[in-house]
Amino acid sequence: MSVAYDSLLLACDSLDANRLGAALEALERAVAAAPADPLVGLAAAQLRFLAGDTAGAFEGLEAAAGLGPRAAALSRDLRAACHASVGHWREALALLEQACHAQPTAVAVFAHAADLYLRLNEPELALPYATRAGELSPQAADWPLMQARALARLGRLDDAFRALERAVALAPDDAELRDRGAEVLLAEGDPDRAAQLVAPTGSAATGARIAIARGDPAGAEALAAQLTGLEARQALGAAALLRGDWGAAVRLLEPVLQQRPEELDTLLRLSEALMRVGRFDAAVTLAERARLLSHEDFSANLVRMVARLSAGRDSDAEHPATREELGQGLERLLPGATSELGPDAARARAMLLRALERLGGNRCPAVACYEHGRTTPLGRIESPRGAARVGHWRFPVLGFAEALEAVDAVISRHPGSSQPWCYRGELHLWVGDTAAARADFEQAISIYQRTRWAYVGLLAVETFEGRLAQADAIIEKGAQLTGLEGRNSVYAYRGELRLGQGRPVEAVKLFEAGLELAPTRVSSYALLCLSHDALGDAAAAERWFGRFRAAAPACASDAARAAGLSAARLLTAPDRPVREAVCRQALTLMRGNRSSACPTYFVGAQVRGIIPPRRPDFAFGLRERLVRLSQRAT
Repeated sequence: MSVAYDSLLLACDSLDANRLGAALEALERAVAAAPADPLVGLAAAQLRFLAGDTAGAFEGLEAAAGLGPRAAALSRDLRAACHASVGHWREALALLEQACHAQPTAVAVFAHAADLYLRLNEPELALPYATRAGELSPQAADWPLMQARALARLGRLDDAFRALERAVALAPDDAELRDRGAEVLLAEGDPDRAAQLVAPTGSAATGARIAIARGDPAGAEALAAQLTGLEARQALGAAALLRGDWGAAVRLLEPVLQQRPEELDTLLRLSEALMRVGRFDAAVTLAERARLLSHEDFSANLVRMVARLSAGRDSDAEHPATREELGQGLERLLPGATSELGPDAARARAMLLRALERLGGNRCPAVACYEHGRTTPLGRIESPRGAARVGHWRFPVLGFAEALEAVDAVISRHPGSSQPWCYRGELHLWVGDTAAARADFEQAISIYQRTRWAYVGLLAVETFEGRLAQADAIIEKGAQLTGLEGRNSVYAYRGELRLGQGRPVEAVKLFEAGLELAPTRVSSYALLCLSHDALGDAAAAERWFGRFRAAAPACASDAARAAGLSAARLLTAPDRPVREAVCRQALTLMRGNRSSACPTYFVGAQVRGIIPPRRPDFAFGLRERLVRLSQRAT
């Protein structure tokens, strides 16, 4: 097996240098030299996974069966990682649960399961796995920290704080651990206990965030003196906002956002500062982006509503969804406040500004009341819109039937809300059932005529059905009734409409405008590649193709396979026929999903999520592990 093994070592060397094309070429030589070698099969699966060829990785995993229990465990770990990489967390968890039974003392397996359950927003299931990891490794501080994350999400802040105290006691000199624990408490609106946790060795950056959340601009400014660059600007900008120095807040926070365009805290604070200095349109744009990042975030919804009222947009102050999103939190902050949400925009704006003042410096997902120099956490709230969104986002994890059932349960609990019907319609779009999607969007409009997303959904339905003139008419009607300007989803769907009408110049402008607001809409990368190729701009098309391939490697790989191309072909500079074949096939596999937050695609009848790639832990030391496996195998 020396030829095959030498090729594997070359592949590993190439991988370490990020030369994935060379790695895959070496892999093909290894497979050709020893097609029945189980070691080669396992390594091939690992390398293909790292190259984004998840389908190829799944195919190669069966070859590891002959290497005994160690290889079987590695194969199971890799299979779990493959499932997780395409959003199949349930399948990954099933394999991890098998591993927990097979390896009841393997700390990492229990910790991995706890992490996936936390990502699924199921803290009650994550907690026992994190607890078991702590029992197996009682001297490790990471597992009490994971327990604390689960407990905090369950609203058990006292227990979460005790778990964090145990973590700190295990690693008293670990400043980063204190900072991570403080972030758990800050997310739930509890900066006072976060301050107890970080003292005395937490970082100045975390200390400044705590000071801001506690309404202490002087404390934040003192800590900012210990910081440099963007961290210092962020702390000083938030302090300026607390002091009411709006212009200074804008000057300090704008450069931060340029470097960190998806940072929720900066988006919210800069949006508020821009609103205060009269730059209303820019304030609304940032607030909309912030709400996209955190739909269940009370402060994001509150800042967005104040910005829209200040800009004179149709305020939504009397929209049923507004009461659903803000009502519970407003009642906790200002009892009786929801009576002021109505057609009088000035009155509604004044009340919402009072609510912002009651939040103090907190811009966390939970509601937190600042009063007399003290912050009291009031817990998270759930709206019908948010609950429906959580249900339909689980589509790649649970499948269509289960996701639809979750959304239907929200509809039954809130029959007077139009928003869950939009998410039901979007689910039908995602599986390509435009007739059912149309019925859902029309039902939303029948409940409340000015339901924005229903018109965006109908635009998508008409476009996908090829009724392009009707699509134009729908979007005009929606714009007149609801003010759809500036919506990133509108830009995306109108761009696809214009491309279908043979107007690629307009399409490019619309896609790019949409990506400024929602940079993670990966379908727009593929559509921009096609648009630039239609314009004859090969350099721009290749650039957008590269972005698509990097953001959705498994989808690109599966699209290439469906188009009759090899995965290795994607890693060289592809020409226009390859780009067009892969992008068109990828859009076909996506069916009607153009989401920026939960993109999916299909391989046969199986749905897969497009998960941003992260280098998995087992990739490190790959060569050394292969050497050990080789020694055992021979």
